[in-house]
Amino acid sequence: MAFLYRPLVSLYQNHRTTINRAISAAWLSGMIWLTLGELSVYPAQWRAFIAAGVLTVGLWTHEGAFYLAVLALLYPLYHISIYVMVLFLAVAALLRPVIVAHFNQTLLVVSTPLLAQVHLEAVPALGAGLLWGAGGGMWVGSLAALWFKLLGGMGRLDIDLWALVSSLQQPFGYAQDRAQGSTPLSVSMIIGRFQTANSLETLQRLVEPFAPSSTVALSHLLQILVWGIAGYLVGGMARRGWMDEKGMFGRVICLITGAILFLAGTLWVPVWLELRPEDQVMAQVPSAAMDSLLAVSVVALLDGCRRLLNRPLQQRTRRRRRARSETFAQQKPGEMESGERRMKGRGPKPSPLSHKIPEPVPSDQDEDIIMIELD
Repeated sequence: MAFLYRPLVSLYQNHRTTINRAISAAWLSGMIWLTLGELSVYPAQWRAFIAAGVLTVGLWTHEGAFYLAVLALLYPLYHISIYVMVLFLAVAALLRPVIVAHFNQTLLVVSTPLLAQVHLEAVPALGAGLLWGAGGGMWVGSLAALWFKLLGGMGRLDIDLWALVSSLQQPFGYAQDRAQGSTPLSVSMIIGRFQTANSLETLQRLVEPFAPSSTVALSHLLQILVWGIAGYLVGGMARRGWMDEKGMFGRVICLITGAILFLAGTLWVPVWLELRPEDQVMAQVPSAAMDSLLAVSVVALLDGCRRLLNRPLQQRTRRRRRARSETFAQQKPGEMESGERRMKGRGPKPSPLSHKIPEPVPSDQDEDIIMIELD
Protein backbone atom coordinates (compact mmCIF):
# COMPACT_ATOMS: atom_id res chain seq x y z
CA MET A 1 0.00 0.00 0.00
CA ALA A 2 2.95 2.35 0.44
CA PHE A 3 3.45 2.68 -3.31
CA LEU A 4 -0.13 4.02 -3.56
CA TYR A 5 -0.21 5.97 -0.31
CA ARG A 6 2.78 8.23 -0.91
CA PRO A 7 1.80 9.41 -4.42
CA LEU A 8 -1.80 10.07 -3.38
CA VAL A 9 -0.80 12.03 -0.27
CA SER A 10 1.84 13.93 -2.21
CA LEU A 11 -0.67 14.77 -4.96
CA TYR A 12 -3.22 16.02 -2.43
CA GLN A 13 -0.75 18.09 -0.43
CA ASN A 14 0.70 19.72 -3.55
CA HIS A 15 -2.77 20.57 -4.95
CA ARG A 16 -4.77 20.86 -1.76
CA THR A 17 -6.79 23.97 -2.70
CA THR A 18 -7.72 22.72 -6.16
CA ILE A 19 -8.81 19.28 -4.92
CA ASN A 20 -10.91 20.73 -2.06
CA ARG A 21 -12.59 23.12 -4.47
CA ALA A 22 -13.28 20.25 -6.88
CA ILE A 23 -14.91 18.20 -4.09
CA SER A 24 -17.21 21.09 -3.13
CA ALA A 25 -18.09 21.75 -6.76
CA ALA A 26 -18.92 18.08 -7.36
CA TRP A 27 -21.03 18.05 -4.20
CA LEU A 28 -23.07 21.09 -5.32
CA SER A 29 -23.37 19.74 -8.86
CA GLY A 30 -24.74 16.42 -7.60
CA MET A 31 -27.30 18.20 -5.41
CA ILE A 32 -28.46 20.34 -8.36
CA TRP A 33 -28.78 17.21 -10.49
CA LEU A 34 -30.94 15.45 -7.90
CA THR A 35 -33.04 18.52 -7.11
CA LEU A 36 -33.81 19.29 -10.75
CA GLY A 37 -34.67 15.63 -11.24
CA GLU A 38 -37.25 15.85 -8.45
CA LEU A 39 -38.73 19.09 -9.75
CA SER A 40 -39.06 17.65 -13.30
CA VAL A 41 -39.16 21.00 -15.08
CA TYR A 42 -36.05 20.84 -17.25
CA PRO A 43 -35.53 18.09 -19.85
CA ALA A 44 -32.85 15.51 -19.07
CA GLN A 45 -30.38 17.15 -21.47
CA TRP A 46 -30.77 20.55 -19.84
CA ARG A 47 -30.44 19.01 -16.40
CA ALA A 48 -27.12 17.40 -17.39
CA PHE A 49 -25.91 20.64 -18.98
CA ILE A 50 -26.75 22.71 -15.87
CA ALA A 51 -25.08 20.22 -13.52
CA ALA A 52 -21.97 20.13 -15.71
CA GLY A 53 -21.91 23.94 -15.81
CA VAL A 54 -22.12 24.18 -12.02
CA LEU A 55 -19.26 21.70 -11.73
CA THR A 56 -17.10 23.54 -14.26
CA VAL A 57 -17.64 26.97 -12.73
CA GLY A 58 -17.18 25.54 -9.23
CA LEU A 59 -13.70 24.35 -10.16
CA TRP A 60 -12.80 27.99 -10.68
CA THR A 61 -14.81 29.80 -7.98
CA HIS A 62 -17.41 28.85 -5.38
CA GLU A 63 -19.19 32.19 -5.74
CA GLY A 64 -19.78 31.68 -9.45
CA ALA A 65 -21.15 28.18 -8.83
CA PHE A 66 -23.49 29.60 -6.19
CA TYR A 67 -24.86 32.20 -8.64
CA LEU A 68 -25.36 29.60 -11.34
CA ALA A 69 -27.16 27.22 -8.96
CA VAL A 70 -29.51 30.00 -7.79
CA LEU A 71 -30.34 30.94 -11.38
CA ALA A 72 -30.99 27.31 -12.29
CA LEU A 73 -33.48 26.91 -9.41
CA LEU A 74 -35.51 30.05 -10.13
CA TYR A 75 -37.50 28.58 -13.02
CA PRO A 76 -38.56 25.39 -11.16
CA LEU A 77 -39.52 27.45 -8.10
CA TYR A 78 -41.57 29.74 -10.33
CA HIS A 79 -43.65 26.69 -11.29
CA ILE A 80 -44.33 26.08 -7.59
CA SER A 81 -45.18 29.68 -6.75
CA ILE A 82 -43.87 33.06 -7.77
CA TYR A 83 -43.85 34.11 -4.12
CA VAL A 84 -41.74 31.08 -3.16
CA MET A 85 -39.34 32.04 -5.96
CA VAL A 86 -39.11 35.65 -4.77
CA LEU A 87 -38.60 34.55 -1.16
CA PHE A 88 -35.85 32.14 -2.19
CA LEU A 89 -34.13 34.84 -4.26
CA ALA A 90 -34.32 37.35 -1.39
CA VAL A 91 -32.82 34.90 1.11
CA ALA A 92 -30.05 33.95 -1.34
CA ALA A 93 -29.19 37.61 -1.98
CA LEU A 94 -29.22 38.64 1.69
CA LEU A 95 -27.18 35.65 2.87
CA ARG A 96 -24.77 35.57 -0.09
CA PRO A 97 -21.68 36.75 1.88
CA VAL A 98 -22.31 34.20 4.63
CA ILE A 99 -23.01 31.37 2.17
CA VAL A 100 -19.90 32.05 0.10
CA ALA A 101 -17.70 32.44 3.20
CA HIS A 102 -19.04 29.17 4.69
CA PHE A 103 -19.66 27.25 1.48
CA ASN A 104 -19.06 23.72 2.75
CA GLN A 105 -21.11 24.29 5.89
CA THR A 106 -24.00 25.52 3.73
CA LEU A 107 -23.77 22.44 1.52
CA LEU A 108 -23.90 20.25 4.61
CA VAL A 109 -27.01 22.01 5.91
CA VAL A 110 -28.85 21.85 2.58
CA SER A 111 -27.93 18.16 2.14
CA THR A 112 -29.75 17.12 5.33
CA PRO A 113 -32.96 15.85 3.63
CA LEU A 114 -30.88 13.82 1.15
CA LEU A 115 -28.74 12.37 3.93
CA ALA A 116 -31.84 11.48 5.94
CA GLN A 117 -33.01 9.24 3.11
CA VAL A 118 -29.92 7.05 3.60
CA HIS A 119 -30.05 7.05 7.44
CA LEU A 120 -27.35 9.72 7.83
CA GLU A 121 -29.38 12.59 9.27
CA ALA A 122 -26.91 12.98 12.17
CA VAL A 123 -23.91 13.57 9.87
CA PRO A 124 -24.29 17.40 9.54
CA ALA A 125 -24.26 18.11 13.27
CA LEU A 126 -21.59 15.55 14.20
CA GLY A 127 -19.36 16.19 11.20
CA ALA A 128 -19.49 19.98 11.55
CA GLY A 129 -18.55 19.76 15.23
CA LEU A 130 -15.56 17.56 14.45
CA LEU A 131 -14.38 19.65 11.49
CA TRP A 132 -15.15 23.24 12.49
CA GLY A 133 -15.30 23.17 16.27
CA ALA A 134 -18.04 23.94 18.76
CA GLY A 135 -19.39 27.05 17.03
CA GLY A 136 -19.53 25.42 13.61
CA GLY A 137 -21.21 22.32 15.01
CA MET A 138 -23.84 24.39 16.84
CA TRP A 139 -24.78 26.51 13.81
CA VAL A 140 -24.75 23.69 11.28
CA GLY A 141 -26.74 21.36 13.55
CA SER A 142 -29.39 23.97 14.36
CA LEU A 143 -29.79 25.18 10.78
CA ALA A 144 -29.91 21.59 9.49
CA ALA A 145 -32.83 20.82 11.81
CA LEU A 146 -34.59 24.08 10.87
CA TRP A 147 -34.20 23.50 7.13
CA PHE A 148 -35.32 19.87 7.49
CA LYS A 149 -38.48 20.91 9.33
CA LEU A 150 -39.18 23.77 6.91
CA LEU A 151 -38.97 21.51 3.86
CA GLY A 152 -41.11 18.85 5.53
CA GLY A 153 -43.73 21.44 6.44
CA MET A 154 -43.86 22.63 2.83
CA GLY A 155 -44.82 19.07 1.84
CA ARG A 156 -47.49 18.75 4.55
CA LEU A 157 -45.52 16.22 6.58
CA ASP A 158 -45.32 15.85 10.34
CA ILE A 159 -42.24 17.92 11.09
CA ASP A 160 -41.33 16.12 14.29
CA LEU A 161 -37.79 15.15 13.40
CA TRP A 162 -38.03 11.41 13.91
CA ALA A 163 -41.42 11.20 12.17
CA LEU A 164 -39.92 13.18 9.30
CA VAL A 165 -36.89 10.90 9.10
CA SER A 166 -39.08 7.80 9.16
CA SER A 167 -41.28 9.08 6.35
CA LEU A 168 -38.31 9.91 4.13
CA GLN A 169 -36.47 6.66 4.76
CA GLN A 170 -39.49 4.61 3.62
CA PRO A 171 -40.46 5.68 0.09
CA PHE A 172 -43.92 4.11 0.44
CA GLY A 173 -44.32 4.72 4.17
CA TYR A 174 -45.11 2.39 7.04
CA ALA A 175 -48.65 1.08 7.40
CA GLN A 176 -48.96 3.10 10.59
CA ASP A 177 -47.77 6.23 8.81
CA ARG A 178 -50.34 5.71 6.08
CA ALA A 179 -53.10 5.34 8.66
CA GLN A 180 -52.01 8.66 10.21
CA GLY A 181 -51.96 10.37 6.81
CA SER A 182 -48.17 10.76 6.67
CA THR A 183 -46.78 10.55 3.13
CA PRO A 184 -43.29 10.94 1.70
CA LEU A 185 -42.09 14.36 0.63
CA SER A 186 -43.10 15.06 -2.97
CA VAL A 187 -43.05 18.07 -5.28
CA SER A 188 -46.73 17.65 -6.13
CA MET A 189 -47.59 18.18 -2.45
CA ILE A 190 -45.52 21.38 -2.32
CA ILE A 191 -47.09 22.69 -5.54
CA GLY A 192 -50.60 21.95 -4.31
CA ARG A 193 -49.89 23.76 -1.03
CA PHE A 194 -48.36 26.98 -2.45
CA GLN A 195 -49.52 27.39 -6.04
CA THR A 196 -52.77 29.19 -5.15
CA ALA A 197 -51.43 31.15 -2.16
CA ASN A 198 -50.74 34.87 -2.23
CA SER A 199 -47.74 36.52 -0.57
CA LEU A 200 -49.23 36.63 2.94
CA GLU A 201 -50.62 33.11 2.70
CA THR A 202 -47.23 31.83 1.51
CA LEU A 203 -45.54 33.15 4.66
CA GLN A 204 -48.36 31.84 6.79
CA ARG A 205 -48.14 28.33 5.32
CA LEU A 206 -44.39 28.28 5.85
CA VAL A 207 -44.71 29.15 9.54
CA GLU A 208 -47.94 27.34 10.32
CA PRO A 209 -46.48 23.79 10.83
CA PHE A 210 -44.14 25.14 13.55
CA ALA A 211 -46.80 26.56 15.84
CA PRO A 212 -50.20 24.86 15.79
CA SER A 213 -50.01 25.16 19.59
CA SER A 214 -47.56 26.48 22.16
CA THR A 215 -46.51 22.98 23.24
CA VAL A 216 -45.78 21.87 19.68
CA ALA A 217 -43.82 25.08 19.06
CA LEU A 218 -41.73 24.36 22.16
CA SER A 219 -41.11 20.82 20.94
CA HIS A 220 -39.80 22.05 17.58
CA LEU A 221 -37.64 24.68 19.26
CA LEU A 222 -36.10 22.15 21.64
CA GLN A 223 -35.36 19.69 18.84
CA ILE A 224 -33.59 22.40 16.85
CA LEU A 225 -31.56 23.36 19.92
CA VAL A 226 -30.67 19.72 20.67
CA TRP A 227 -29.24 19.20 17.19
CA GLY A 228 -27.14 22.35 17.66
CA ILE A 229 -26.01 21.37 21.16
CA ALA A 230 -24.99 17.92 19.90
CA GLY A 231 -22.70 19.55 17.34
CA TYR A 232 -21.41 21.97 19.96
CA LEU A 233 -20.62 19.10 22.33
CA VAL A 234 -18.68 17.17 19.69
CA GLY A 235 -16.68 20.25 18.72
CA GLY A 236 -15.96 21.24 22.32
CA MET A 237 -14.80 17.77 23.32
CA ALA A 238 -12.69 17.26 20.20
CA ARG A 239 -10.74 20.49 20.86
CA ARG A 240 -9.73 19.39 24.35
CA GLY A 241 -6.06 18.53 24.64
CA TRP A 242 -6.58 15.38 26.69
CA MET A 243 -9.09 14.12 24.12
CA ASP A 244 -6.95 15.03 21.13
CA GLU A 245 -4.07 13.00 22.56
CA LYS A 246 -6.14 9.81 22.28
CA GLY A 247 -6.17 10.08 18.49
CA MET A 248 -8.91 8.28 16.59
CA PHE A 249 -10.24 6.62 19.75
CA GLY A 250 -10.82 10.02 21.36
CA ARG A 251 -12.63 11.37 18.32
CA VAL A 252 -14.89 8.32 18.22
CA ILE A 253 -15.75 8.92 21.90
CA CYS A 254 -16.69 12.53 21.06
CA LEU A 255 -18.89 11.38 18.18
CA ILE A 256 -20.66 8.72 20.26
CA THR A 257 -21.34 11.24 23.04
CA GLY A 258 -22.81 13.70 20.57
CA ALA A 259 -24.84 10.94 18.89
CA ILE A 260 -26.38 9.93 22.24
CA LEU A 261 -27.49 13.52 22.88
CA PHE A 262 -28.71 13.81 19.29
CA LEU A 263 -30.75 10.61 19.60
CA ALA A 264 -32.17 11.51 23.03
CA GLY A 265 -33.31 14.94 21.91
CA THR A 266 -34.84 13.69 18.66
CA LEU A 267 -36.84 10.90 20.33
CA TRP A 268 -37.58 11.98 23.89
CA VAL A 269 -38.44 15.67 23.57
CA PRO A 270 -41.97 14.84 22.28
CA VAL A 271 -42.34 12.23 25.03
CA TRP A 272 -41.34 14.74 27.71
CA LEU A 273 -43.92 17.21 26.36
CA GLU A 274 -46.53 14.43 26.22
CA LEU A 275 -46.94 14.71 22.45
CA ARG A 276 -46.07 11.06 21.76
CA PRO A 277 -46.60 7.90 23.81
CA GLU A 278 -43.52 6.38 25.40
CA ASP A 279 -44.25 2.89 24.03
CA GLN A 280 -44.16 4.14 20.46
CA VAL A 281 -40.81 5.85 21.00
CA MET A 282 -39.31 2.80 22.72
CA ALA A 283 -40.15 0.72 19.66
CA GLN A 284 -38.18 3.16 17.49
CA VAL A 285 -35.04 3.24 19.67
CA PRO A 286 -33.22 0.25 18.02
CA SER A 287 -33.55 1.62 14.47
CA ALA A 288 -32.63 5.13 15.62
CA ALA A 289 -29.56 3.80 17.45
CA MET A 290 -28.43 1.95 14.30
CA ASP A 291 -28.80 5.16 12.27
CA SER A 292 -26.69 7.06 14.81
CA LEU A 293 -23.96 4.40 14.80
CA LEU A 294 -23.91 4.49 11.00
CA ALA A 295 -23.52 8.27 11.07
CA VAL A 296 -20.70 8.00 13.64
CA SER A 297 -18.91 5.42 11.47
CA VAL A 298 -19.18 7.57 8.33
CA VAL A 299 -17.96 10.74 10.07
CA ALA A 300 -15.07 8.88 11.74
CA LEU A 301 -14.05 7.33 8.41
CA LEU A 302 -14.11 10.65 6.59
CA ASP A 303 -12.18 12.36 9.37
CA GLY A 304 -9.59 9.57 9.35
CA CYS A 305 -9.10 9.94 5.60
CA ARG A 306 -8.76 13.70 5.96
CA ARG A 307 -6.13 13.40 8.67
CA LEU A 308 -4.28 10.74 6.70
CA LEU A 309 -4.09 12.99 3.65
CA ASN A 310 -2.91 15.96 5.74
CA ARG A 311 -0.20 13.97 7.54
CA PRO A 312 3.30 15.12 6.51
CA LEU A 313 5.29 12.54 4.60
CA GLN A 314 8.43 11.16 6.23
CA GLN A 315 11.66 11.67 4.37
CA ARG A 316 13.32 8.59 3.02
CA THR A 317 16.59 8.65 4.98
CA ARG A 318 17.85 5.28 3.75
CA ARG A 319 18.08 6.41 0.16
CA ARG A 320 19.82 9.62 1.20
CA ARG A 321 22.39 7.74 3.26
CA ARG A 322 23.00 5.34 0.39
CA ALA A 323 23.47 8.26 -2.03
CA ARG A 324 25.94 9.91 0.38
CA SER A 325 27.95 6.74 0.76
CA GLU A 326 28.16 6.36 -3.04
CA THR A 327 29.35 9.96 -3.46
CA PHE A 328 31.96 9.46 -0.73
CA ALA A 329 33.19 6.29 -2.42
CA GLN A 330 33.70 8.14 -5.72
CA GLN A 331 35.77 10.91 -4.09
CA LYS A 332 39.57 10.90 -3.68
CA PRO A 333 41.04 10.14 -0.27
CA GLY A 334 41.89 13.80 0.41
CA GLU A 335 38.45 14.93 -0.62
CA MET A 336 36.86 12.25 1.56
CA GLU A 337 38.82 13.47 4.60
CA SER A 338 37.75 17.08 4.02
CA GLY A 339 34.16 15.93 3.45
CA GLU A 340 34.17 13.95 6.67
CA ARG A 341 35.49 16.97 8.51
CA ARG A 342 32.64 19.10 7.16
CA MET A 343 30.06 16.48 8.09
CA LYS A 344 31.38 16.32 11.62
CA GLY A 345 31.44 20.09 11.86
CA ARG A 346 35.20 20.17 12.36
CA GLY A 347 37.57 22.33 10.34
CA PRO A 348 41.37 22.11 10.07
CA LYS A 349 43.11 22.50 13.39
CA PRO A 350 44.77 25.90 13.84
CA SER A 351 48.57 25.91 14.29
CA PRO A 352 49.57 26.22 17.97
CA LEU A 353 50.81 29.57 19.15
CA SER A 354 54.47 29.87 20.05
CA HIS A 355 55.13 30.20 23.78
CA LYS A 356 58.18 32.47 23.22
CA ILE A 357 57.18 36.09 23.05
CA PRO A 358 59.74 38.16 21.11
CA GLU A 359 61.37 40.95 23.09
CA PRO A 360 60.71 44.48 21.85
CA VAL A 361 63.58 46.11 20.00
CA PRO A 362 64.41 49.53 21.46
CA SER A 363 64.32 52.38 18.96
CA ASP A 364 66.38 55.62 18.90
CA GLN A 365 63.47 57.68 20.13
CA ASP A 366 63.20 55.54 23.24
CA GLU A 367 66.93 56.09 23.99
CA ASP A 368 66.58 59.83 23.59
CA ILE A 369 63.65 59.93 25.87
CA ILE A 370 65.52 57.96 28.50
CA MET A 371 68.52 60.20 28.26
CA ILE A 372 66.44 63.30 28.69
CA GLU A 373 64.92 61.87 31.75
CA LEU A 374 68.34 61.07 33.23
CA ASP A 375 69.53 64.62 32.65
